[in-house]
Amino acid sequence: MSPIGGRLALFVRGKQHFWIEKHSLSEKKVLNPVISLNKTGNIVHSILKHAEVVLPIKKIILSRNSYIDYPEVPYDIELIDIRKYDEWFMKMRRTAAPIKHTQIIAAKALLNYCLTISCNRTD
Repeated sequence: MSPIGGRLALFVRGKQHFWIEKHSLSEKKVLNPVISLNKTGNIVHSILKHAEVVLPIKKIILSRNSYIDYPEVPYDIELIDIRKYDEWFMKMRRTAAPIKHTQIIAAKALLNYCLTISCNRTD
């Protein structure tokens, strides 16, 4: 699997709010995705609670074409990088369980909190 743009990156946990994105000749700071993932998880949890939907929320940081070096991953987050991506993707593809009624209710509750911006076509 070749990375987009032909550049393989390594993401290393830095200080609290940042990770370091390392390439062969450069590195730069990027915001720690765990922070926004936890915020989003809390928002999803409150929306589902308000809709009286009980479903587990699984949090994943996914990078299909980079390495992630994060030795102490929080217990409720799964990291999937280039080393685990193919296995994870095949597992998701093999899941043959149909969508449950509760999942549809959860999706509807989440979509009710979305904003749609659209305009009529003049064709």
